[in-house]
Amino acid sequence: MAMQLHRNDTDIIIGAPYLNREAEDMETVGLFLEPLPIRIKYEHGSAGDGVEKFVATLQEASQHAVSHAIPWHHILKATGTGEDKAGKYPNHPLFDIMVTFHDHRANANNKWMPIQGLEPIITQTKGSKFLLLVEFSAVVDGVVLLRLEYDNECIPKREVTRVQQLIIEAMSMIMDGAGLFRDQAGTSAHSMPARD
Repeated sequence: MAMQLHRNDTDIIIGAPYLNREAEDMETVGLFLEPLPIRIKYEHGSAGDGVEKFVATLQEASQHAVSHAIPWHHILKATGTGEDKAGKYPNHPLFDIMVTFHDHRANANNKWMPIQGLEPIITQTKGSKFLLLVEFSAVVDGVVLLRLEYDNECIPKREVTRVQQLIIEAMSMIMDGAGLFRDQAGTSAHSMPARD
Protein backbone atom coordinates (compact mmCIF):
# COMPACT_ATOMS: atom_id res chain seq x y z
CA MET A 1 0.00 0.00 0.00
CA ALA A 2 2.92 2.29 0.71
CA MET A 3 4.02 1.77 -2.90
CA GLN A 4 0.62 3.03 -4.16
CA LEU A 5 0.72 6.27 -2.19
CA HIS A 6 -0.01 8.57 -5.13
CA ARG A 7 -2.67 6.46 -6.85
CA ASN A 8 -6.40 7.05 -6.70
CA ASP A 9 -7.09 3.39 -6.09
CA THR A 10 -5.55 0.51 -4.22
CA ASP A 11 -5.58 -3.01 -5.63
CA ILE A 12 -2.95 -5.25 -4.11
CA ILE A 13 -2.55 -8.78 -2.82
CA ILE A 14 -0.56 -9.27 0.34
CA GLY A 15 0.20 -12.47 2.18
CA ALA A 16 -0.53 -13.13 5.84
CA PRO A 17 0.37 -16.20 7.89
CA TYR A 18 -2.58 -18.51 8.50
CA LEU A 19 -3.07 -21.89 10.19
CA ASN A 20 -4.85 -23.44 7.22
CA ARG A 21 -5.00 -27.09 8.20
CA GLU A 22 -7.39 -29.57 6.71
CA ALA A 23 -9.44 -31.70 9.14
CA GLU A 24 -7.03 -34.65 9.08
CA ASP A 25 -4.10 -32.34 9.90
CA MET A 26 -5.66 -30.80 13.03
CA GLU A 27 -4.24 -33.53 15.30
CA THR A 28 -0.69 -33.01 14.01
CA VAL A 29 1.66 -31.37 16.51
CA GLY A 30 3.61 -28.38 15.26
CA LEU A 31 3.16 -24.95 13.81
CA PHE A 32 2.42 -25.12 10.11
CA LEU A 33 1.56 -21.74 8.67
CA GLU A 34 0.60 -21.17 5.07
CA PRO A 35 0.44 -17.86 3.25
CA LEU A 36 -3.09 -16.51 3.05
CA PRO A 37 -3.57 -14.16 0.10
CA ILE A 38 -5.54 -11.04 1.03
CA ARG A 39 -6.73 -8.84 -1.82
CA ILE A 40 -7.23 -5.22 -0.86
CA LYS A 41 -9.30 -3.15 -3.30
CA TYR A 42 -10.07 0.40 -2.33
CA GLU A 43 -11.12 3.34 -4.46
CA HIS A 44 -10.46 6.68 -2.87
CA GLY A 45 -13.67 8.63 -2.96
CA SER A 46 -14.29 12.20 -1.98
CA ALA A 47 -12.13 14.21 0.37
CA GLY A 48 -14.63 13.33 3.10
CA ASP A 49 -13.58 9.67 3.03
CA GLY A 50 -11.67 9.22 6.23
CA VAL A 51 -9.12 6.78 7.49
CA GLU A 52 -11.89 4.86 9.23
CA LYS A 53 -13.32 3.81 5.84
CA PHE A 54 -9.91 2.65 4.63
CA VAL A 55 -9.22 0.69 7.84
CA ALA A 56 -12.71 -0.87 7.60
CA THR A 57 -11.88 -1.95 4.03
CA LEU A 58 -8.67 -3.59 5.27
CA GLN A 59 -10.53 -5.40 8.05
CA GLU A 60 -13.23 -6.58 5.66
CA ALA A 61 -10.66 -7.88 3.16
CA SER A 62 -8.82 -9.75 5.91
CA GLN A 63 -12.00 -11.31 7.31
CA HIS A 64 -13.20 -12.22 3.81
CA ALA A 65 -9.89 -13.99 3.08
CA VAL A 66 -10.03 -15.98 6.33
CA SER A 67 -13.67 -16.97 5.87
CA HIS A 68 -12.94 -18.23 2.34
CA ALA A 69 -9.49 -19.71 2.97
CA ILE A 70 -8.33 -22.38 0.56
CA PRO A 71 -5.31 -24.62 1.23
CA TRP A 72 -2.17 -23.14 -0.32
CA HIS A 73 -1.44 -26.07 -2.63
CA HIS A 74 -4.98 -25.77 -4.08
CA ILE A 75 -4.41 -22.06 -4.76
CA LEU A 76 -1.13 -22.80 -6.56
CA LYS A 77 -2.79 -25.48 -8.66
CA ALA A 78 -5.80 -23.28 -9.52
CA THR A 79 -3.60 -20.35 -10.55
CA GLY A 80 -1.30 -22.52 -12.64
CA THR A 81 1.83 -21.60 -10.70
CA GLY A 82 2.47 -25.22 -9.77
CA GLU A 83 4.97 -26.70 -7.37
CA ASP A 84 7.96 -26.02 -9.64
CA LYS A 85 7.55 -22.23 -9.26
CA ALA A 86 6.23 -22.35 -5.69
CA GLY A 87 9.52 -23.61 -4.31
CA LYS A 88 11.61 -20.73 -5.66
CA TYR A 89 11.51 -18.51 -2.60
CA PRO A 90 11.73 -15.63 -1.99
CA ASN A 91 10.43 -14.89 -5.52
CA HIS A 92 6.89 -15.93 -4.76
CA PRO A 93 4.44 -16.48 -7.63
CA LEU A 94 1.41 -14.70 -6.12
CA PHE A 95 2.74 -11.88 -3.98
CA ASP A 96 5.98 -10.18 -3.03
CA ILE A 97 5.07 -8.98 0.44
CA MET A 98 4.16 -10.93 3.57
CA VAL A 99 2.69 -8.91 6.46
CA THR A 100 2.55 -10.09 10.08
CA PHE A 101 1.43 -8.61 13.38
CA HIS A 102 2.50 -9.84 16.82
CA ASP A 103 0.95 -8.63 20.06
CA HIS A 104 3.61 -8.90 22.78
CA ARG A 105 1.80 -6.62 25.22
CA ALA A 106 0.67 -9.53 27.41
CA ASN A 107 4.32 -10.58 27.72
CA ALA A 108 5.43 -7.15 28.92
CA ASN A 109 4.47 -7.78 32.55
CA ASN A 110 4.59 -11.60 32.55
CA LYS A 111 0.81 -11.75 32.17
CA TRP A 112 1.05 -14.51 29.61
CA MET A 113 3.32 -16.80 31.64
CA PRO A 114 3.62 -15.48 35.22
CA ILE A 115 6.85 -17.16 36.32
CA GLN A 116 9.17 -15.34 38.72
CA GLY A 117 12.27 -14.07 36.88
CA LEU A 118 10.98 -14.97 33.41
CA GLU A 119 11.63 -12.24 30.87
CA PRO A 120 10.40 -12.33 27.27
CA ILE A 121 12.96 -12.06 24.48
CA ILE A 122 11.85 -10.95 21.04
CA THR A 123 13.90 -12.84 18.48
CA GLN A 124 13.82 -13.53 14.75
CA THR A 125 15.25 -16.16 12.48
CA LYS A 126 18.00 -15.12 10.09
CA GLY A 127 17.56 -15.01 6.36
CA SER A 128 14.65 -13.86 4.25
CA LYS A 129 11.75 -16.19 3.60
CA PHE A 130 9.95 -13.78 1.30
CA LEU A 131 10.98 -11.03 -1.05
CA LEU A 132 9.82 -8.62 1.68
CA LEU A 133 8.42 -9.39 5.13
CA VAL A 134 6.79 -6.47 6.95
CA GLU A 135 6.45 -7.35 10.62
CA PHE A 136 4.63 -5.21 13.17
CA SER A 137 5.00 -5.99 16.88
CA ALA A 138 3.05 -4.26 19.64
CA VAL A 139 5.38 -4.41 22.66
CA VAL A 140 3.52 -2.15 25.11
CA ASP A 141 0.53 0.14 24.75
CA GLY A 142 1.42 2.96 22.37
CA VAL A 143 4.60 1.34 20.98
CA VAL A 144 4.78 -0.66 17.77
CA LEU A 145 8.03 -1.99 16.31
CA LEU A 146 8.42 -2.28 12.56
CA ARG A 147 10.83 -4.86 11.19
CA LEU A 148 11.56 -5.36 7.50
CA GLU A 149 13.13 -8.61 6.40
CA TYR A 150 14.13 -8.82 2.76
CA ASP A 151 16.40 -10.51 0.26
CA ASN A 152 19.19 -8.05 -0.50
CA GLU A 153 19.92 -9.86 -3.77
CA CYS A 154 16.41 -9.01 -5.00
CA ILE A 155 15.73 -5.59 -3.45
CA PRO A 156 18.36 -2.88 -2.99
CA LYS A 157 18.66 -1.43 0.51
CA ARG A 158 17.76 2.08 -0.72
CA GLU A 159 14.41 0.75 -1.99
CA VAL A 160 13.68 -0.99 1.32
CA THR A 161 14.58 2.20 3.18
CA ARG A 162 12.12 4.10 0.96
CA VAL A 163 9.38 1.55 1.63
CA GLN A 164 10.16 1.77 5.35
CA GLN A 165 9.74 5.55 5.29
CA LEU A 166 6.46 5.25 3.37
CA ILE A 167 5.10 2.69 5.84
CA ILE A 168 5.97 4.90 8.80
CA GLU A 169 4.38 7.89 7.05
CA ALA A 170 1.24 5.87 6.22
CA MET A 171 0.95 4.60 9.80
CA SER A 172 1.31 8.14 11.14
CA MET A 173 -1.39 9.34 8.73
CA ILE A 174 -3.71 6.53 9.82
CA MET A 175 -3.08 7.29 13.48
CA ASP A 176 -3.57 11.03 12.93
CA GLY A 177 -6.75 10.49 10.94
CA ALA A 178 -8.22 8.11 13.50
CA GLY A 179 -7.45 10.48 16.35
CA LEU A 180 -5.09 7.99 17.97
CA PHE A 181 -1.83 9.87 17.60
CA ARG A 182 -1.40 12.78 19.95
CA ASP A 183 1.98 14.26 20.83
CA GLN A 184 0.84 15.25 24.29
CA ALA A 185 -0.27 11.67 25.05
CA GLY A 186 3.27 10.40 24.63
CA THR A 187 2.33 7.83 22.01
CA SER A 188 5.28 6.91 19.85
CA ALA A 189 6.05 4.91 16.75
CA HIS A 190 9.32 3.05 16.60
CA SER A 191 11.06 1.49 13.67
CA MET A 192 13.97 -0.86 13.46
CA PRO A 193 16.24 0.14 10.57
CA ALA A 194 16.16 -1.96 7.44
CA ARG A 195 18.94 -4.49 7.37
CA ASP A 196 20.68 -6.58 4.77
